Order: sequence, then C-alpha cells, then structure tokens
Amino acid sequence: MTKRKHKFSGEVEASQLVSWLNSGQSDGRRRVAEIVEIYNKLGKYVRQVWLPGEKKTGRGAMYLRLQKLLDRYAYKFKVIAQHTILVSGTKLTGDAFWESSNLLLVQRLRQMGLILSVKRCDGCAKWTFTKLPGQRFCSESCRIKAYQSDPDWRARNNAKRRTLYDLHKQKDNIGIRERR
Repeated sequence: MTKRKHKFSGEVEASQLVSWLNSGQSDGRRRVAEIVEIYNKLGKYVRQVWLPGEKKTGRGAMYLRLQKLLDRYAYKFKVIAQHTILVSGTKLTGDAFWESSNLLLVQRLRQMGLILSVKRCDGCAKWTFTKLPGQRFCSESCRIKAYQSDPDWRARNNAKRRTLYDLHKQKDNIGIRERR
C-alpha cells in the first residue's frame, strides 16, 4: 500500500506557476517573475498603493513598478489596500493567454497568502514552491551542493569533523588503557 502524498494548500496553483516559470525564457515569463519578486520583496502585508507625495524610491518605486507591470495586461488589475482585484478581461490566445493565466495564479496565491512561498532556489535559481518558511533550496542535492561550495561552511564543517575525530581518537586510547 502506497502512502498518499499530502498536498499543501495552494500547491496545485504554485506547481502550475513554477513549472511555467521554469519552462523557458520569454518576455512574459520575465514580467511575471518580476511581479512575483516584487511581491516577495514587499512582504506579506503589501499596502500596494503609491500615494501622491510619497518618495519614488525604495518601496514607493516598487509599488509604481508593480502597478506599471499589472497595467500591461488584458486582465486589468487594480491595487486597493491589501487586495489586488480583477477589473476586466478580454479573450486572449497563445503566449498572451498563458502569461495572463499565470498572472491570475500569482494573484490567487497572493490572496491565499502563499506568494512568499514561490521563490527562486538559492542554489540553482530555479523557481520552487517552498513548503516551510525557512526553506531556501529546491532539493536536498541542491542544498548539499550549495553548502559544499561555500568556503565558510567548509571551514566550519572541517573544524567540527576534526574535533569529532579527536574525541573518537581519545575514546580509543582510553579503551586500550582499560584493557591492559
């Protein structure tokens, strides 16, 4: 009997988005990826309204860039307070359809509060849906590869291994003395 794999909330939507983002390079993918990255930089509670008189740098610049990217789509989104709402839409075909449908997935994940779980892997830069808050890598092999290539990690690991070896050596010497 096989054990049923648990599906996390939003995992279906996120897996569709992630597979589309990882499936190649196009202008549409770059735009949607930039939207996801802006949402992740702005954090969980995004005000998403640039008020006149605010600075056009830092977070204000990110709000303006986000609205400019969202204004481009046939599906018109309006950012109001903590919500991004769909205003209108037209029929699309081809790449424009896939770009807009994946943008809808981004908005759905954002409404579920899971957009922060869609991020790039620190090791290979592929898009991934993280199931734990501190998860940084797409797989265990990617995590190991990234840590093993880090000189600081290697120095700490070598020091730890050296102390374990010394402890093991002392234990063996004590055992030899006790037997005599």
